[in-house]
Amino acid sequence: MNTVFERIRNTGIVPVIQLEDASLAVQLAASLLDGGIDIAEITYRTAAAEESIRNISKHCPDMLVLAGTVLSVEQAQSAVSAGAKCIVSPGYDEEVVDWCIKNNVAVIPGIADASQIQKALKKGLHVLKLFPAESLGGTKVLDAFAGPFAQCMFMPTGGINADNMTLYAKKKNVIAISGSWIATKQNIASQDWESITLASERALLSLQGFEFAHVGMNSTNESQVQDAAVLLKAFGFLPVEKEDSIFCGSDFEILKPASKEKNHITILANNIERALHYLNKKGFALVDGTQQYAGTGENKALSFVQLNKSLCGFDIHLKRR
Repeated sequence: MNTVFERIRNTGIVPVIQLEDASLAVQLAASLLDGGIDIAEITYRTAAAEESIRNISKHCPDMLVLAGTVLSVEQAQSAVSAGAKCIVSPGYDEEVVDWCIKNNVAVIPGIADASQIQKALKKGLHVLKLFPAESLGGTKVLDAFAGPFAQCMFMPTGGINADNMTLYAKKKNVIAISGSWIATKQNIASQDWESITLASERALLSLQGFEFAHVGMNSTNESQVQDAAVLLKAFGFLPVEKEDSIFCGSDFEILKPASKEKNHITILANNIERALHYLNKKGFALVDGTQQYAGTGENKALSFVQLNKSLCGFDIHLKRR
């Protein structure tokens, strides 16, 4: 995967920003970074776009700057010369796409139907912007595209906010969610950087979709395994025997003595790569050698890892939802 797209996937949220005053660009970028978001899409909806991109690129090297609402080759040239690393367009513009490919610039063209996806695929593009997402049918459209276009990843934009973002985050063909609710025009105009930082933090946590899956418990002998299963059955947790364990309901896993696993807590996440990127900043890392994958090619992704920290003697596992 292209390094720009990999970074977009790992962060998972792309704030769409409309700046009227380029002098506020650096403070805005800093407020996003303080909240953990290291990507910003500066839209060409105002005359301040090019200078804003230049200011952020120069003074905030940790920020990946995308240029949005790019409608022409001239705007694409302007954005790249100012420091933008990726061009995002609301629709499929063949001239813009061809210029980006020719100049080795990452591009995410907008699509609204299957025909436009096919055009993008013929150009070798697999990361596409779904716009306007909610008006097109939201997650139902993503589900419909997942079958015939399994090789594609989408960045839905349009009508997405804090209330519905998690519906999109759960979809395996979503590379990132894009929207303007994190850095609103009102908060930028009033220079309410604290609110933007807080919105960034909340969005990133919500994006992960962390949820308790089950607890796995060691046993010393087969009798202990069966006794535990009988006990939990009394509470309505019905046992289902597996090769190395007995699952009681979906919440408890009694590990057989021969199992190589240890006491553990399994937590679900929408995307393991994204969750690791988020947790790395909090001191977590994966235990090398525990990685499991699902999918192939562009869609190959982590489905399971063990983390390097434990909770009261229990290993912590991350499993993709």
